[in-house]
Amino acid sequence: MRLAIWILGVLACANAAMMAVDLGSQFFKIAIIKPGTGLEIAFNEQSKRKTPSAVAFTDEGERLFGDAAVTYATKYPHRSFLDVRTLLGACSPSPEDPAKCIRTNATVHIGEEEHQYPTEVLAAMILAQAKKFASANLDSSLDIVRDSVITVPSWFDQVQRAALVDASKLAGLNAPVLINTNTAIALKMLFDSKEKSLNQTVLILDVGSSSASASVLQISKAQGKTDEELTVDALAHAWDTELSGRALDEILANYVAEKFDGTREGKDSVKKIPRVMARLRKEVQRLREVLSANTEAVFNVGSLHDDQDFRLQISRSEFESLAGHLFARVNIPVQKALKEANISAKDLSAVVPYGGVSRIPVIQVRLLETLGLESLTKSVNTDEGAVFGALWYGASLSSLVKSRKVDVVEHLPDSISVSVGRDNSSKKVEPQLSRLFTSGSKTPQRKTINFKRMGDFNLTLFADNQEPPIAEYAIGNVASVISKMKDNSTVIPPKISITFNLDKAGLFEIYKAEATIEESVWVEKVVNATESASASASSGETQSEEPSESISPAETAEAEPTSNNTKVERTMQTVVHRVNLSKSLDRRANALASRRLSPSDLASARQILYKLDEKDRKRKERSDALNSLESSIFQLREELYNEELEKVSTEEERDSIRAKLMEEEDWIFDADKATTQDFTSKEKKLREMVGKLNFRLTELSSRPEAVEKLKKAVEYSRSSSADIRQLHEEKNSPELPKIESFIIELEEASKFLEDSLAAQEGKTDMDDPAFRSADLDSRTYALAKGLTRLTKLRLPTPAPTPSEEDKPQGRDAAESSASAEESASTDTKSETGEPTPEEKEDL
Repeated sequence: MRLAIWILGVLACANAAMMAVDLGSQFFKIAIIKPGTGLEIAFNEQSKRKTPSAVAFTDEGERLFGDAAVTYATKYPHRSFLDVRTLLGACSPSPEDPAKCIRTNATVHIGEEEHQYPTEVLAAMILAQAKKFASANLDSSLDIVRDSVITVPSWFDQVQRAALVDASKLAGLNAPVLINTNTAIALKMLFDSKEKSLNQTVLILDVGSSSASASVLQISKAQGKTDEELTVDALAHAWDTELSGRALDEILANYVAEKFDGTREGKDSVKKIPRVMARLRKEVQRLREVLSANTEAVFNVGSLHDDQDFRLQISRSEFESLAGHLFARVNIPVQKALKEANISAKDLSAVVPYGGVSRIPVIQVRLLETLGLESLTKSVNTDEGAVFGALWYGASLSSLVKSRKVDVVEHLPDSISVSVGRDNSSKKVEPQLSRLFTSGSKTPQRKTINFKRMGDFNLTLFADNQEPPIAEYAIGNVASVISKMKDNSTVIPPKISITFNLDKAGLFEIYKAEATIEESVWVEKVVNATESASASASSGETQSEEPSESISPAETAEAEPTSNNTKVERTMQTVVHRVNLSKSLDRRANALASRRLSPSDLASARQILYKLDEKDRKRKERSDALNSLESSIFQLREELYNEELEKVSTEEERDSIRAKLMEEEDWIFDADKATTQDFTSKEKKLREMVGKLNFRLTELSSRPEAVEKLKKAVEYSRSSSADIRQLHEEKNSPELPKIESFIIELEEASKFLEDSLAAQEGKTDMDDPAFRSADLDSRTYALAKGLTRLTKLRLPTPAPTPSEEDKPQGRDAAESSASAEESASTDTKSETGEPTPEEKEDL
């Protein structure tokens, strides 16, 4: 059993694949790699390289993804979510305490019902789609996508990053590796470099759909002792959430709406109509993209509202004037990133614009003006650079994929501190404040703090200059270490050790929490009196029977003598008691981590996804069955006009089938309540009706050949079997019963052929055949197989006749005769079971 499990594990590893997802607020891209292959983009179901990060719910509860969801949103914006990533970690003021921010769920309308889904569930749906596309692009169905690398904007906080990790698990993925988008872009630049030695400082400005972020990174390549040493050091990240593609689209949408309102005097503004504005936002996005490459563009939409068409021409200069206040913000994240990295623009080796919005010419002009440069580096694919860089990073961390290793260094933007509260059982001990990680600290790393407490306590993690705190934990089980002491009447507070972990994704957690306390105890030991001196002089640490305690010698008391030349020796030793402390997240506190899904919330989220997946599966089965029925109706109707089919059917039969096809076609239009079984059963019956005619046509062409083959088989088998039987009869062969059995089978086949032909006489081509050609073919095959067996039967071999020279002479002949008689006598005994007369005499 263990071997089978191990083999399955090895096979799973051998077919394991990794994917990277560049999860943008508007689109997501996927790249895949598996052992022995290179990196490649995974296409979606429409063979596109990127997919909208959107999900929508129809009135019937059907989920729509990608382009279908975007199109649906123009009619039903309240049922659509076009920016799932931004929803992660969202919160709103608590009704009871406005100062406290509580997590915000997504409101999903299905029919008349309103559902509250965690935003992680929506993100899990998007990631499940990414996993589906990645699996579909792999060569084999055995390939398993479990590991993933996901890009995140540098401004994602603890809650947003943790929510994305939870969403990945809900989507059936392992805990993903998170990497900042701009860091992934720098990785792509590093891996693409052909230079043997490299040391550059680059600035990357990513202007996307929801934000603009600037990063200063140091990329280096050097030849080590055995391999290249690749390093990406993210010196600084800065961002501006006001400058974004969505903000620009909103400006254009409002501008077009105002122009449209000007043609509708006396009517309400279309800005108040969500459906119209959703359609406008979709169209102006295309308008913005056109203006990035052209100086003019035309907005032209039919039946925008109230069956009124609208056409508007807009120039690039008008667009730049309308959004001038946003374009002026390009310098904000750039200058902040340079300041935090403590460098100037002249220290930069390259400046890389990234993201679809960065293609707008005025943004590139403002970037050059801010830095005082003349040109930008445009060698990086502004759509796929991040996803390939992320996949390179994941491959370098994986043990399944052979890849160049790279060291990625991120830095904390703010210092992280911890506040340790008082004992819950005492107010004498003041809270303790400790600095865990300073601003600019590298990730990942761990740090341990030590202090003393008598009872359970709380601790709070927070980032400097940020509200609310990162997390609040309740630490318990402190009293259990005191209960381990033999004498706990007077004790000093136990030593508490808390180890904090800061991982590569910038997430904090308590890695380990334990309490220890020392106690001096007398330990009695029976020793040999003659060895007492040497035993007392020996030293070294002694391990207690309990694994949570360690004992060290302190002093030895005088031994008490006993009988048998032994004595009891008492030694004062130090015992160290150690226990692991419990740690639980305080979800009542106003902290970022309190917005994370609890274990019970995660279980509920899995149930939500399971039920939705089951509904989608059943809905797809029904849809496939309906499509199959419709397709069969059209196909069968065409077959009825086949000239060959008309030869084997009457006009009445064909008209009857056509009427049935028409009846089922009309039924489909009213089959809203029909089940999958209804569709499949009707299709089966229709196919059986036409299949009956096709069977006649098939038999008409195959019957003569089948009859002729069986006739020849009977004739040949009859002749051959007669010859074989004669040979075996002459030799008195024991194989004769097998030959007779075959002859009986032969005559049965001959009789079956005669009866079948007799039954077929008088039938026309439009009648059902009296027999099947396949039945004749099976008889023909059986005869051929049986005859082959007969030809392989062996004839008996006659015993050799002895020559005159070999016959015994004189005394030898008499002895031979006596020996033969004795042998015959023995054979007689063995056959009858009775002793011979000689044996009786001996008895």
